[in-house]
Amino acid sequence: MKQLYKIDDIDTIRNNIYSSILDTVSANSKIEDNDYVFSIEDLAYEGADTVDPSKEKEAILSGGTLYRPLRGTVRLYDKKTGKILSEERKRIAAVPYMTPRGTFILNGVEYGIVNQMRLRPGVYTRLTNDGEYEALINVAKGVGHRYVFDPTSGVFYLKSGQARVPLYPFLRALGIPDQQLQKVWGPEILKINQENSDTSAVRRASVAIFGKQLQSIADADLVKRIRELYGTLEVDPNVNLITLNRPSKRLDQDTVLRITEKLLKSARGEDTIDDRNHITFLSTIGPEDLLREAVSRNLNKLRNYYNRVRARRDVRYFPVGVFDDAIRETIHGSGLGTALQEINPLEILDTRYRTTRTGEGGITNVWQITDDSRYNHPSFLGFIDPIVTPEGLHVGVDVRFGTGVRRDRNGNIYSTFIDAKTNRRVDLSPQQLFNKVVTFESALAEDLPLIPAIINNQHVLVRRRDVDYVIPGSDDIYSPLSNLVPMKQNSYPQRVSMGARMLTQAVPLVEAEAPLVQNLSIAHGKAYDKLYGEQIGVRKSTVAGVVTRVSPDAIYIKDEQGKTIKIPYYKDFPYNRKTFYTETPIVKAGDTVYPGSILTRSNYVDKDNALALGRNLKTAYIPWEGYNFEDAAVISESAAKKLESEHMYQKWIDLSPEMVTRTSKFMSIFPGKYTKSFYEKYTEDGIPRPGAILEKGDPIALVVTKTPIVVGKGGIRSSFRDASPVWEYDDPAEVVTAAISPKHINIVLRARHPLRVGDKISGRYGDKHIISVIVPDSQMPKDESGEPFELLLNPLGIQGRANISQLWELLLANVAKKTGRPLEIPDFTSNTHEKVRQLLEEHGLSDKAKIFLEKYNQTVEAPAGYRYVMKLHHLSESKLSGRGIGGYSSEEIPVKGGFSGAKRIGMLEMLGLLSHGAYHTVRDARIVRGQKNEDYWTRVKLGYDTPSISERPLVYDKFMHQLIAAGIYPKDSSGSIGVFALTNKDIDDLSQGRTIKNSGVVEIRGGELSVADGGFFDSKITGGLNGRFWAAIPLAEPMPNPMAEPVLRSLLKLTQKQYHDVITGELELPGYGTGTKALKAALADIDLDKQIKLEEDNLKRFKGNNYDQALRRLRILKAFKDFKKRPEDLIWDKVPVLPPIFRPIGMLASGGVPLVADMNFLYKDLYEVNEALGELKKAGIDDPSDRRLLYSALQAVVGLGDPVHPKLKAQNIKGALQQIIGSSPKYGVVQRKLLGAQVDLVGRATIIPNPNLDLDEVAIPEESAWEIYKPFILRGLIRKGSTPSQAVEAVEKKTEKAKDILLQEMRNRPVIISRAPVLHKYGILAAWPKLTKNKVMEIHPFLVTGFGADFDGDAMQFHVPVDPAAVKEAIEKLLPSKNVISFQRFQAHAVPTMEYALGLHYLSSRKEKGDPIVFKNREELLEALKSGKITPDQAVILTER
Repeated sequence: MKQLYKIDDIDTIRNNIYSSILDTVSANSKIEDNDYVFSIEDLAYEGADTVDPSKEKEAILSGGTLYRPLRGTVRLYDKKTGKILSEERKRIAAVPYMTPRGTFILNGVEYGIVNQMRLRPGVYTRLTNDGEYEALINVAKGVGHRYVFDPTSGVFYLKSGQARVPLYPFLRALGIPDQQLQKVWGPEILKINQENSDTSAVRRASVAIFGKQLQSIADADLVKRIRELYGTLEVDPNVNLITLNRPSKRLDQDTVLRITEKLLKSARGEDTIDDRNHITFLSTIGPEDLLREAVSRNLNKLRNYYNRVRARRDVRYFPVGVFDDAIRETIHGSGLGTALQEINPLEILDTRYRTTRTGEGGITNVWQITDDSRYNHPSFLGFIDPIVTPEGLHVGVDVRFGTGVRRDRNGNIYSTFIDAKTNRRVDLSPQQLFNKVVTFESALAEDLPLIPAIINNQHVLVRRRDVDYVIPGSDDIYSPLSNLVPMKQNSYPQRVSMGARMLTQAVPLVEAEAPLVQNLSIAHGKAYDKLYGEQIGVRKSTVAGVVTRVSPDAIYIKDEQGKTIKIPYYKDFPYNRKTFYTETPIVKAGDTVYPGSILTRSNYVDKDNALALGRNLKTAYIPWEGYNFEDAAVISESAAKKLESEHMYQKWIDLSPEMVTRTSKFMSIFPGKYTKSFYEKYTEDGIPRPGAILEKGDPIALVVTKTPIVVGKGGIRSSFRDASPVWEYDDPAEVVTAAISPKHINIVLRARHPLRVGDKISGRYGDKHIISVIVPDSQMPKDESGEPFELLLNPLGIQGRANISQLWELLLANVAKKTGRPLEIPDFTSNTHEKVRQLLEEHGLSDKAKIFLEKYNQTVEAPAGYRYVMKLHHLSESKLSGRGIGGYSSEEIPVKGGFSGAKRIGMLEMLGLLSHGAYHTVRDARIVRGQKNEDYWTRVKLGYDTPSISERPLVYDKFMHQLIAAGIYPKDSSGSIGVFALTNKDIDDLSQGRTIKNSGVVEIRGGELSVADGGFFDSKITGGLNGRFWAAIPLAEPMPNPMAEPVLRSLLKLTQKQYHDVITGELELPGYGTGTKALKAALADIDLDKQIKLEEDNLKRFKGNNYDQALRRLRILKAFKDFKKRPEDLIWDKVPVLPPIFRPIGMLASGGVPLVADMNFLYKDLYEVNEALGELKKAGIDDPSDRRLLYSALQAVVGLGDPVHPKLKAQNIKGALQQIIGSSPKYGVVQRKLLGAQVDLVGRATIIPNPNLDLDEVAIPEESAWEIYKPFILRGLIRKGSTPSQAVEAVEKKTEKAKDILLQEMRNRPVIISRAPVLHKYGILAAWPKLTKNKVMEIHPFLVTGFGADFDGDAMQFHVPVDPAAVKEAIEKLLPSKNVISFQRFQAHAVPTMEYALGLHYLSSRKEKGDPIVFKNREELLEALKSGKITPDQAVILTER
């Protein structure tokens, strides 16, 4: 009987990891040949198989890695004598330790490895979009391939990768005679395939399947080798039994014939294609399997290193940790290891159940995922959670196992079903359920003649006696997250999925509580909140005994045999995402405990051990003055305090020799920075003491560093700088601890954050909200008893989002509140609405409540009760930013990062502005705010008007120069740019005789940079560190411009291999010899006019590929004529070297670490390869590989190849063209830096609605406004008589005088607002700014449609235009009032919606009542309406308009 274990059985999975890797290495630990025997013996793990939580915490804080070393004795024997020649005990693998939470700690970061569902080896047929029938042959080891039948032509093909060749000759090569083919195919199909036969197809097919090993094999041996190899390809017989009706394990002749027969019959409608998405055909791969595979894939390394050992007869040449990189790469680079957000323990629990079809070994490209692979397949029922899946590209392929799923060591999964015939519970796999009829217990309970059921991929109605198996309730078919959402059957599944994901984003509250309404697990007899709370939120005793001691990190129990058992627990354990997990002991010395007794509770459970992630807030569904428009929420002050969260922050400081963290040193350099008493909370090491309280702006550590400054053309000097990181939040932080090592310091701080305007909350039903206003309790609506409500939500959000369950929760929570205990209700209760009604009646409750609006002296009726609300990790303070000017990259682009980091205005924003006709605004963003303009801003801040800027951005100049470095010469002519391949003369014109004399770059002396004479930064050659001179590297042998390779090959009619062989001297050009001199001579003999005439004639007589090639050559020849160039000009005798300003080198501001542009590495590499070739030539050594190496180094420089040095390749060093193009067009220079830009004078904040704003107004955070308007405030102060230093001080202190100027600037200079992505012109507008003390941006509710915005956490940017013409455009073209009508539909798009529309309908549909009452103005009228002195239908007269 197979041993099954749960998906989240951590102890079993951990042991399986250890044993599977040990077994894999042991089975492959011996290599021998005629002379030696190499073996790894005495394999064993070192140390305990588990680790205390304190060690986990230590690894997190120190940036360490937890692993268990697998060691073995490496021996080399003399085979003849048996004598040991060399031996040494070594670590073979650092096997990562799986923590009790199912995570792995690497370099101080916690990772999880998700499960993967892979298609089982076997043969699967399908109908392609092209109408062809295709059989995927998915082999266990080797290259999968396909047989294809084209029903239109009747031809069979074989496909592998890009190769598609006739199948018939390949089958003949496998030894299948025509008689058998005719028997299966029929004479007509056989004849068609014989006529379409291609003998070369055999070799092409075999190479595609088996690789280049068959490329050069002789024809006589090819067939024999194909038969040997093809017969070794393995498939799963259980799969083939289903798909081919034969349990074949290998691709023998009968199996191959059966594949073609099924394709033929499927095309004729005589057979069915396979449903490869059926769970029967998917195997499960878990962390234990992935890590074992990593070792298996790298077993060939043993042979490679054995060769080294053998050559030296010394095992010291066998490396330590031979499998370490492969194992680590599985976690980092397989697509299945993921760095956890770790906001709370539920995400970690969810990761254990997560399974995906993507990643290494599965679907490697999300764009290859077909729609049918994303469907919720009927066969998943009982195994895969039908609800939880992410939005976006991974929808449907990234899912969760049900909680009842178990697995075996072979990747088979099982779930529990009831045998309908015997009524016994049985564990069944998907394979055992294939072709079986499955239904639910609840379906059998109904008195129906036909029972709804599932068989394979179909929903069917069957007779009761035809049911094979029954799913026993809903307890085990959902994942933990889904199970925590009660009454999920009453909401749209997408909303339930969203609500489940929101659970993982809830931050720990200072005083959390469990929900009043909970989902009951019938099978376990308790609510899932308690079930999972006990699983992940408490620690239980493993023994019976008496507690003898409780320490800060462990509980000690003397068991019944008198042995003391240590049970460690987590204390202040930091999570990845600024939260933490901590346990509090609830036992004391002398307490008696038993197995299962609760010893500790975490900060994520309540006193009853139920999960506690939020608070039950008294909630009413009523609109509130427009502030809870759409997803915005109104909350009371007391509720905001209830949702105070507790966080833990880690501040890493990387140390360098130039950094000093001593308090005394800091005080001596900055004597007046802080008071003497202030330094008392820091140790002499500059580290704050545990328990110290840091306020906003206080140093987290006292750090002094040297900052290198470029002086002149080549000099560097240093100055001291305060590099202390500071606490950036408004709320104070308490220092928890500090981890100090020679390389870094990690300071851990704890802080509490009350709920603020702009913070995000959520219920359990996908209803996420942003806090728009916090109202004093006294001003909140009240119930009949006078108790104020705590949360006001928009009632129109329920039916629009189809999540009625939140309304049931609201009402049922009143029952729980009245009874004083949580209400536990199972899922799939029939007639939930009737059940809710009955419970309300039983307890004397109504589905509506009378709500008194004291502010309006009115009482209304609306749904009210309690909602379980969680505070999410999206804090408004973390999204807030505001940048003035300052802080630029080497390209003179504003830098990103932190509160004052630059924000991007992208290509879509630019297009939106252009569609407004705001051309000056585009120029302002790109030229004024999108680059460093020191002189410009100096003049502005000194009180002058904004000067004009005519300089091109440095990044544009860099782009043009990078093109040249890539071998492309752009020339600006009459407003357009023409490009041609860079010629040798062009290089002469650029370099003006300046040549690099050696490969020297810079040296670091005493922490400072010093340029090397004659090297790449010599001031006389290139102009120094900021130089703008082109230089050149003379080549030991001329080389063609790599960028022109396709052109030259086309002219000379050479293949790529032939072209390279001519360059290296391995192939002669007939009549010219070999080498680049031959290339140049052949090119020089081309008569352009004659060749143009020849190719024009060729076009008249050529067709197909020959025509295309002739047309290409004609275009190339004409281009040479048009640009007045010759082909031989493209042979270089020197390589251009980019000016230093475009390939900068410097040092980190923190000191010690040089920052070197990629091109410097590649130029140095090229120089040294070129120098080596020159020395070999002088010595009379002629080796083609050296020329090949030089050309490869040149290709790397221009960006058409990888670096020749392996280390540079590993570091992903990129050449000029690669830097221009980027990883995709979106991240290339043109789209990223030329058409878009990072800009100054910009801020960003979460948006909330403010109905009191006018349509053309927006409120921006005052904190940000001071930054983005700062240059203009300084100018205004100086114009009013302040000195520059006085002006700076006034702004820092935010004096009344400075604020008056800020407000004046805001009245004269609107902000430009946008929300990404900007899909049309209404996504970027302007508005008159007002100030708000909140850390949010407030916008008019009517504007959300144009921006495509929601009030559920969306953020927007606000920019300050600088140029007067841009300001004028913003006022005249970009204000919302100028853009009310959408010209796409000729309709207004900034219109009232939701409660605004209902209110207008209500007012306009009622008749006026009573005699008109006269009011002076609108404000007086509104005040009377709000105070209840008049009703909405009262007739009124306004005397002022």
